[in-house]
Amino acid sequence: MTFDKSLASTLIMQFSSMKLIGIRHIMHIKDIVAQLKPLEVIMSDSFLVHFILCILPYHYAPFKISYNTHKDK
Repeated sequence: MTFDKSLASTLIMQFSSMKLIGIRHIMHIKDIVAQLKPLEVIMSDSFLVHFILCILPYHYAPFKISYNTHKDK
């Protein structure tokens, strides 16, 4: 149990300190989230989308605007 809490804390710290540079980082984020799920730390898909959009580099600004103004989820 203590190991699970320690692992969850470590994974959450990795997750929260991510800087998105490329598609490889999105896959790393998804991997961290998958590792957290059995530890009962659940993140919704909606949260992940918004988190990834927030950490996209500046040159993705047109994409972020397009996503945020699109009516569909």
